[in-house]
Amino acid sequence: IQRHLERYDRPDVQRYVVRILFMAPLYAIDALLSLTFNNVSPYINVFRDCYEAFTVYNFLKLLFELLGGERAVILLMSKKGPMRMPFPLHWAEPWAMGDEAFYNIKFGVMQYVLVIPVCALATFVSAFAGAYEGSSW
Repeated sequence: IQRHLERYDRPDVQRYVVRILFMAPLYAIDALLSLTFNNVSPYINVFRDCYEAFTVYNFLKLLFELLGGERAVILLMSKKGPMRMPFPLHWAEPWAMGDEAFYNIKFGVMQYVLVIPVCALATFVSAFAGAYEGSSW
């Protein structure tokens, strides 16, 4: 992280790289605090979960940036043939590459990016209200 910040000569790419790399120390701090202060672990994990969603979004943006932007990715994908699904989804119809596949993938990532913070907020509120029981199955 430090070296990227010292040599910040490609800010269009490095901003995403630095944001992604911050995930490792955040996980380490979260683990340390959760083990040290077990009773506040659900509250601490909310911030980790939100940053995780933010990291996934930044990874998607990094891929777009490295491949020349969203339009370039769509054009690149449209040159590919239909993609067969791997096991265990091999029974599904092959995906036609192009703008529809691109927007489906982007929609899936954005859905994750939006749903995870909402679930984290629900965890935070239910833990605060005393209704959250953690990992008890």
